[in-house]
Order: sequence, then C-alpha cells, then structure tokens
Amino acid sequence: MEYSKTEFSQFCAPLWLSKPFMQDGHDANKANATVTFIKYKGKGYVVTCAHVYYQQQIGSDDFRELILFGNSSLIVSFLDFGAGRPASAFRPLIDDSPKANGPDIAIAPTNFVIQQYMKDNDKEWLDLDSWEEPDWSINSPKIAVGYATEHKSTDGKYVLSGFVQAVAESPSGVESTRDKFMLFSQLEEEHEVFFSGMSGGPVFYQYEDDREAVPIGIIYEGSPGSSLEWEKRGHESFLTGSHIKIDAQLLTPNTFKEWLSLAGLNT
Repeated sequence: MEYSKTEFSQFCAPLWLSKPFMQDGHDANKANATVTFIKYKGKGYVVTCAHVYYQQQIGSDDFRELILFGNSSLIVSFLDFGAGRPASAFRPLIDDSPKANGPDIAIAPTNFVIQQYMKDNDKEWLDLDSWEEPDWSINSPKIAVGYATEHKSTDGKYVLSGFVQAVAESPSGVESTRDKFMLFSQLEEEHEVFFSGMSGGPVFYQYEDDREAVPIGIIYEGSPGSSLEWEKRGHESFLTGSHIKIDAQLLTPNTFKEWLSLAGLNT
C-alpha cells in the first residue's frame, strides 16, 4: 500500500474532549487528543490512548465525552448510549493506575456515522491487511504526526486544528520484538512546539529512498508536552527547547491483533 509523504493527516483526526452535547461550546481552548483510523481483517477501528479515555472522568459529575468534529455539520460522539448512564465507546487496554502494565491504548469499533465523517473529511484507513514489514535494520528517520492541543487557532467561524508532523531519529532503532520505542532528535534551534494532544497519532517508518512510508506506531507521550509542564521543569532537566522526544507503542498486524483481544473485540 502507498502512503503520501505529505498527507499523513488523512489517517488521523483531532479527538475533542467535550461536555455532553457540547454544552461547553467549541473553540480553540477545548482540549484534544488524536485518533487514528485503522483497518484490520476488513473491519475498521479508531485508536487513541488509554490515558485519553480516562480523561473523560467516567462516572463523575464532570464527565466528558470524546467527539469528532470536522468540516461538515456532522458530530461523531463516542458515547455508549446503551449503557444506561454516560459511558464511553472506547475500550482501554490498561487501568488508570500510575504504573499500569500494558499498552497505553484504547480502541472503539467504527460504524456508519464514523465512516460518513471519514468521507466528509477526506480521511483514509491505515490498512494493516496490506501492511509490509519494513527493513528494521535501516535506522532511518521516523515521522510522528498528530494534532497538538496548544497549536489551534480560529478564523472566527471554524476551529483550525494544529497538525504537527515531527521527523526524528530512533537512537536505539525499532525492533519487532519490543512493544515500545522512542524517537529523539535535537534541532539547531528551539522549535516552540508542544506535543500534548498528539497522543493517539500514528508514527511512520520513512525510508531514505523512494519506498513509501510504513505505519509502525501509535504515539502515547511526547516532550515538550504542555507549556505549563515545560515551565515547571527543573534546571537539572536534560531536555531543552530544541529537543524532540516522542514515545510510541509498536504497531504491526500482530500487535493490533493482541490489542483487539485485550479490548474484547476479537475478529
């Protein structure tokens, strides 16, 4: 399968955290994460991070729902209306303890409303059914993409999401036997980009020749994260404003099959 080197945004979208039925409106101050559209064994799924799922504060009076809000008037809610009380359609693969073991991933199946959203907003599936394993021995730069929550703007009518495409090295490489990997690079000057909100976005393996990029990961953490956290960091911090650090879960057909099993969504 082919992936355009300049259109990685077609495989993901901003995932907004909103009061039910958008009681809090919709503006550039609303927090977001990223969701990636994945096809496996002919079925479509949407993937984000488990820690995003837990930000909904399910069961509390401050419950938030996760929504897709795009170019058309269609709003996609991930509320599970069949649960008898507000619940999320996403299924987290880990609990919300500080040191939870397992992949920081949450998955929801798709339906015709999500498919219509994808059509209206020119979104495409990352098709794992035609995935070809990259040459892991070639430690080429990787491309991590997603929607940074602090880099949104508005034109007075629409909220314009801040799509970030970060190119970084993987110092220790990426191996199919490890379920996580890190990207790390240092630029010549400070980039003033904060990666909070990119959780749930895809990572691509980009060959240095003409071969097309291959999806290999889902972002779960980045640094610099939020500007508030960055301002509070200690003077002993190794990272500077010129660094890029992104942590990701390995994504392959085999790992995705395991995720579906953990989510109770076996094909």
